[in-house]
Amino acid sequence: MNIDKIFTKIDAYASHFSEGQLWEKIAAMGKRLGQEALRSLLILYYTLENPAIPGKVRAVILGALGYFILPIDLVPDFIPIAGMSDDIAVVAAAIAYASLYITQEAKDKADAKLKTWFG
Repeated sequence: MNIDKIFTKIDAYASHFSEGQLWEKIAAMGKRLGQEALRSLLILYYTLENPAIPGKVRAVILGALGYFILPIDLVPDFIPIAGMSDDIAVVAAAIAYASLYITQEAKDKADAKLKTWFG
C-alpha cells in the first residue's frame, strides 16, 4: 500500500474531529499516553492554526486527531497497553507527513501547554 492510500484512509477520520472532544480525550487519556505522545498531538493541533497549510496536509492532521478521538478504532482504546498504540502510530505518521509545515511556534505552544499541565 502506498503512502497516499494510507493518508487517504487517515483523512477519512477528519469528520470525527472536534476541538472539545480532543480536549476531553486528552484529559481522560493524557497520563496513559505520556508526554511525548501528548506533545505530538498538541503540535498537530497548533499546526492547524497555520493558514498556509495545504488542504491535504490539513486533512491528514484532522484525520489523525479524529482517529485519536474515536474510542473504537483498529485497536480499541480500552484494551490495556495496546489500546493506544494505533492512535500513537497514526499521530506519528501525521507528524511525519506534516513535518514541512510544523513551525517552531507550534512546537513552542505545545511545550508551553505541557508545562502548564506537568510543570
